[in-house]
Amino acid sequence: YKFAIRNGKNGFLAESSGDWYRYLKVLVEDEHLRKEIGRQAYRHALATYTPQAQARGTEKVFETIINDWRRRNGVLPEALSISWVIPVPFLGSGGHRNIFRAVKYLTQFGHSCRIYVTPNEDFKTSVEVKKFIDDNFMKLKTDVILGVENITSSDALVATHWSTAYVVDKNRSKAARCFYFIQDYEPYFYPMGYEYLAAENTYRLGFTPITSGPWPARILWKKHRLKAGYFRFPVRTHIYYPRKARRKKQLIFFARPETHVSRRCFPLGIEALRIFKARNPKFEVVLFGSNKIDPVRIGFSHKNLGVLTDQGLAKLYSSSIAGISFSTTNPSLVPFEMMACKCPVVDLDYGDNVVNYGSKRNVTLAEPTPEGVAEAIEKLVESEKLRKKKAENAYKFVKSFPNEEETVRRIEELILREF
Repeated sequence: YKFAIRNGKNGFLAESSGDWYRYLKVLVEDEHLRKEIGRQAYRHALATYTPQAQARGTEKVFETIINDWRRRNGVLPEALSISWVIPVPFLGSGGHRNIFRAVKYLTQFGHSCRIYVTPNEDFKTSVEVKKFIDDNFMKLKTDVILGVENITSSDALVATHWSTAYVVDKNRSKAARCFYFIQDYEPYFYPMGYEYLAAENTYRLGFTPITSGPWPARILWKKHRLKAGYFRFPVRTHIYYPRKARRKKQLIFFARPETHVSRRCFPLGIEALRIFKARNPKFEVVLFGSNKIDPVRIGFSHKNLGVLTDQGLAKLYSSSIAGISFSTTNPSLVPFEMMACKCPVVDLDYGDNVVNYGSKRNVTLAEPTPEGVAEAIEKLVESEKLRKKKAENAYKFVKSFPNEEETVRRIEELILREF
């Protein structure tokens, strides 16, 4: 009873027959005291003995056990177990690289990460997919599991694509918190129909959203009144910086004809460059980013450099008069890496795109028509003063961007604040 009763507050603790007589007498004679003792006892019972209160107490016991184990094994008190559910990785996937980067650094920060890969015919075993990631992206000191049938308990369970959000939803009871690592507004990848609606409905599942850049965060708020924390793109300025090279009369275009990245607007860029090239034949047009371009279908003289290394890209950006990189949704790292090399960027003036670039002072945003893009390019290349001003503004803008470790520290911050 000493645990339950505070003597004189929510009851009385009698140690002798005299105490019993005295306490019973005062309760019988003092109606105000009797009612107050009753109220306090009722409040104490609700705060201590209901199922909800007992659950809170049990949680604290388990927290104590876990913290004691962590202390004995040298694990930081704030370290979490974080499980990531990802689609099957494929060569050149920037989205997968961003996920693996987060996993790599979070592991270095002391967290325990595990990756679950939704299965398809590309891989037969977990060993195969782990080797593919190590060989083509980065070496990870974490478990990679092919299949999502046996997801185990963790502190945080993270969806990384609309298809994986439904996997996380089915397993949400296995995690203290569920997160949604959002790198784009994925409904826009599809025409209006089942896939559009299935992707859109994932934003109603109640996960904590973390977005890559400010653009998805703005879209989620405007469309769903969903508040998201975001992290800035990391720019590797030790690779992407201005080289001491003479800038040629050379336009570069991040050209991606593949249908799964139609948001990069390959046909629009080619048609705009055809118009520009007809008016400005002395300029050379260089395409990069894909090995799947049919030169016959381009219709004007050009070079296609295909997929380049980081060093090759940095040299290309540093020697070009302007770079064209389109996205009707969230941009890739390409335009920011161009900016880091003082290569002025042309993108589309569409869908709040300016939020990605801080200001129109930092980028040339063109009307999203072939003629509009061609005119924007002409205006930029014809004025050296404008070109240098845009390049310098953009260079200063990306100087404020985090490096890779700082980016993942921000992701860690957004996760930890939910605990």
